[in-house]
Amino acid sequence: MNIDDQGRLHLQVRPSTQACDECGNPGPENREWQLMDGRGVLCRSCLSRWIEKTNKQLGAIDPAPKGYKAQAGDIYVQEVRPNQWNLYQFIDHAWQYLFTISQAEVDTYISQLQSIGETDGSLGKRRYYRPFHPVLYRPRRPGRRARH
Repeated sequence: MNIDDQGRLHLQVRPSTQACDECGNPGPENREWQLMDGRGVLCRSCLSRWIEKTNKQLGAIDPAPKGYKAQAGDIYVQEVRPNQWNLYQFIDHAWQYLFTISQAEVDTYISQLQSIGETDGSLGKRRYYRPFHPVLYRPRRPGRRARH
């Protein structure tokens, strides 16, 4: 089963070259997912929207900071466990998971961002940020070269 010691469901994903089941977007950036008995292939945008919808249905959505309204390019980091954070960016009207980073890497990223607020809910601690120049800002996974 895909449940951790804190009772959280974990979606198993791996890269896929197959087309997205929802929008038909071709790979190779798509993700093959598996959760319990369900499985499929989705692009990052469709997968992120599906996760957000599923979390809402399960009542597992933590509130954003008071008065906050997400804008394209906004970022939040969510603490998964000590020294491990997931990084998300608001793209195409949905929060898209980008990658997992350490506390030191979070500190590097946030030095270039405007702090919007912080929450500490059932899904863990979240810190929200807005790039000063959102059109120009796209986080890159540390230690990897940009793809062309």
